[in-house]
Amino acid sequence: MHTTGGRTFADKYKNLQDPVLKVFIGGRELLLCDEAYLGSAWVVSSSKKEPDMAVVTYLVNRAFPESIRNFEGFLALGQKTEVQAGYGSQVSRIFLGYLHEISVSDKGEGYLEYTLLCLDVKGLMKKNNGFAVSGVKTAQQVMDEILGAEIYAPLIEKKTVTPIPASLNTDCVIGGETDYDWLCGLAERLDYEFFCGRGELVFCRAGEAYGETVELSAECGLREVKLIVSMGGQTGSIRVGAYNQADEKLSVNEPWHGVSGPFVQNLKQRLKGFSLSFWEMGIETGEQAGQAAKKRMARTARQCLRMEVRSLGMPKLMPGICVKIADDASVSLCGSICAEEVEHRISGKGYETVVRGTRC
Repeated sequence: MHTTGGRTFADKYKNLQDPVLKVFIGGRELLLCDEAYLGSAWVVSSSKKEPDMAVVTYLVNRAFPESIRNFEGFLALGQKTEVQAGYGSQVSRIFLGYLHEISVSDKGEGYLEYTLLCLDVKGLMKKNNGFAVSGVKTAQQVMDEILGAEIYAPLIEKKTVTPIPASLNTDCVIGGETDYDWLCGLAERLDYEFFCGRGELVFCRAGEAYGETVELSAECGLREVKLIVSMGGQTGSIRVGAYNQADEKLSVNEPWHGVSGPFVQNLKQRLKGFSLSFWEMGIETGEQAGQAAKKRMARTARQCLRMEVRSLGMPKLMPGICVKIADDASVSLCGSICAEEVEHRISGKGYETVVRGTRC
């Protein structure tokens, strides 16, 4: 496990008072002049179902038609779009996708406001339902075909893909589903993470995306830490049932084993007697039903302790990374987060990053 400290980050970027954002559309950097300037940028990446996205706004002086024409000349829907952030001359990529939507508004204050909405490769996958497979290819074969499709190649530079377990790698059907729906459904069933916000596609077991820890402290940019401990959604046991093709009934129960951390000493006893039942299609064996029950219970337990961290903008932070918090103010605020969602915010107020995730 490699650990990066906040001091290493500070040494790399030198001048942390000079945040920089660069946007490249179709391989060309979107350069601004005196009549145009960046309003704000918001980049969000997560292991949740929705595509990762970047929202960048610019203001262009309406009194300079030539500047407006030059600016608009950069913009074309569907173009490969890259967003980089950092400080001074040191920048790193925080988003790679395509230009999905452009909005222009005249607020009558002397400037036209342009808002660029960009989506990652999953946005394209939501449009494509070209696959129709039945009883011929396994789930792994279909996934490999989707991820290897030529249309996605410009937005996927690296793949981190964990093989599908043999017990679930069965013949499958895609009918009426988009590539995106099918992959998201498969990831949820396997309890895998699936994201690709900066050109590196990850489809692997939850919490195993990166063997790296980033350590944050108040001396090196840590601004706020929040812990939420909740009984919401917790349950004493989960039962998964199904009928296989031979019309045999399958049913497996998975108990809540508890979690470690502050404020949960008696939670296991409190939840005793509360249960949830789910019926799942496509399960053929008791082993598969047991795996499904364990994964549902693991997801439920992870929601019990959640943390949010706000720090000085750090391009390195992305879903899958473990973030270690060095905060001596409260025992409950110390520990580590498995990052599930990361926001990069850049505006006139500077550059900051917000990380949300479950307590490791």
